[in-house]
Amino acid sequence: MAKVPGLRRAIEMIDRDWTGVSDKHMNLFYTYRTKHLEDNVTRALVLVFRNLAPAHLRLFFHEVVLRAPAQRDMREHMSLLAEDKFEFELQVTPPEESSERLDASNGVIVGVNYSGTQAPVFDASIENLGGARPDALIADTANNITAIFEIKLDDSLYKEQIQRHFKAFFAPTTKVEQVFVEIRWSEIADFLRRVERQSVNDRERFVVSAFIEYLDWLNLIEFSGFNASDFRIQQDGQLSYNKLHRFLALVTGKLDSELGLEKYSYNGMLRFQDIPHENVWVELAKEGISCGIVCGSGKMWRAQRLRDYIASDPSAFKEMLERLRKSLDPQCEVVLRVHSYFRYSRFRTAWLPNIGGEQPYPRGFQKFVSTLTDRNLNAFEYVSKTVIQQRFSAEIEEGLLWDGIEVGEDGQFPKWKDIDKFLQYAYFHVDVLIPSEMLIRKPLDDLIAVMRSVLGPEHEMMRAMNAAV
Repeated sequence: MAKVPGLRRAIEMIDRDWTGVSDKHMNLFYTYRTKHLEDNVTRALVLVFRNLAPAHLRLFFHEVVLRAPAQRDMREHMSLLAEDKFEFELQVTPPEESSERLDASNGVIVGVNYSGTQAPVFDASIENLGGARPDALIADTANNITAIFEIKLDDSLYKEQIQRHFKAFFAPTTKVEQVFVEIRWSEIADFLRRVERQSVNDRERFVVSAFIEYLDWLNLIEFSGFNASDFRIQQDGQLSYNKLHRFLALVTGKLDSELGLEKYSYNGMLRFQDIPHENVWVELAKEGISCGIVCGSGKMWRAQRLRDYIASDPSAFKEMLERLRKSLDPQCEVVLRVHSYFRYSRFRTAWLPNIGGEQPYPRGFQKFVSTLTDRNLNAFEYVSKTVIQQRFSAEIEEGLLWDGIEVGEDGQFPKWKDIDKFLQYAYFHVDVLIPSEMLIRKPLDDLIAVMRSVLGPEHEMMRAMNAAV
């Protein structure tokens, strides 16, 4: 389906507010023109650990790293209040003396990845594995515990690399299964959030908060909430669409049985199992999140039935809209938008948004109806490019301003010079805008409640439309 026209709104100049960092490059760990490889993220992680209070770092070992049954003895003998004696290393070289090697009583290999579910199966018979250079080492010398870290930004831990680290750092009397621990980035972030809430040290809280935000920007953790920066254009000109996808995956997982939502496909569309024709398109913009009921997109027969239904009895459709508006939080705005298709073939299709402009409900309802039912603007017939330029001149000019459309060498829209006539028809959106103030820094339960309060009434309206048309 066509994309909702939020780009122009999103690229408008914005004022910085101080409810959050609006530019990721102001983050403590994010830097210019860096691909943020594993080495960068490893360095950031170690710097965070160095800035934790000793008791907090030991709690991380106790609760996250040493949680498996094989590490029970280390966990039970760890003193959280031992002397502040730690060692931190990056790009670690193996010990030269065999006497310095670790065993199951004092060492672990920590594999950090996205899912924490790779569970590599090791083969002790493999020989000649090659060299070993783990990403990091953290040693609690006061408790005689050392952790060797292998860092991945996805699910790419592989057993041969882990076995090389084991062979280089651990005594041969130990088995790799005894010392290998697999953890997720989200587990690290969850622990650090608790530190952020409980710490009384300003520097510790600042470093931890910046690192969690850094992991969020890199899409290494599950959705955990919205910040003001998620509704701001970054230096690369993008909004946090990956974060929106993670949020929608969470929403469908939480509300699937209650609302009959289908599993999210990471495409911006939410579908209800009992609604065969319409869907909800979710878009991120600087104002907030827009949840738009898409009516007639991609199905010409459906779009024509909707036009004819509204033309014959606009009051019945208005009653649906009124029920929707009354069911929503008063902070949420309802906006009506008409969009136009121009079709020659499957591979030659153009699109113009906001025919006649955005129409807030209820003030713009009559303008919406007149636009949708105007046979010049919603023809369901082939029209020439000359007529298209005349009828849609304002929308073409608007599309060129934000680079949303392409024109041909002759300056005409659609762009194909060898085609003169296109099938033109319109479909529409019923958009509900959730303002960013309802989303920023809200707990997950509150965010789910907000989406329930919007998607529930939208579902009811879609059911009413399905029964009427």
